[in-house]
Amino acid sequence: NFDTENVTDMSNMFNGCSSLDSVPELKAMNLEEGCYSSMFVRCTKLTKVPELPAKKMAPYCYQSMFDGCTALTTTPTLNAVELAEGCYASMFNGCKGITSTQDILPANVLANSCYMSMYKGCTALTIAPTLPARNWIGADGTVQKNCYREMFYGCSKIKLSETQTGEYQTPYRIQHYLFAL
Repeated sequence: NFDTENVTDMSNMFNGCSSLDSVPELKAMNLEEGCYSSMFVRCTKLTKVPELPAKKMAPYCYQSMFDGCTALTTTPTLNAVELAEGCYASMFNGCKGITSTQDILPANVLANSCYMSMYKGCTALTIAPTLPARNWIGADGTVQKNCYREMFYGCSKIKLSETQTGEYQTPYRIQHYLFAL
């Protein structure tokens, strides 16, 4: 057990530790660029993940954090309301065991590539979170690109449509490349 509250860079710390099954608490509220990126990549026995309390993201802070963690079945609650470039990009990429995630991702303002490939390859995921952010103009006043690009790519068990049909619990109208199969 160790204190991570003031650590500024834990990127790649456990990358490839295939026998890792428990993780330290990650209490940091002030994140640095890339601070937790690729931290648990290919930790294939990891079943529980720490809470991630930060509400303001830094660029690429959680990028690929759990990439390839195939034993995960659920995701931590993500509380961020202020996103940064690439902050959640590929965070759960290839986590084939994830069946559920939180109901709503709370951010209202997007950043370039913020959710890009976030759940890509999560083949057991059945319900996508509600995505309330509709503002494609970022905090810096520019149009944000690739925000939702391939976010659910390969998530074959999620039922989404490009038009609102009323057949599903949550109506989504998304561009086809976000959910290509």
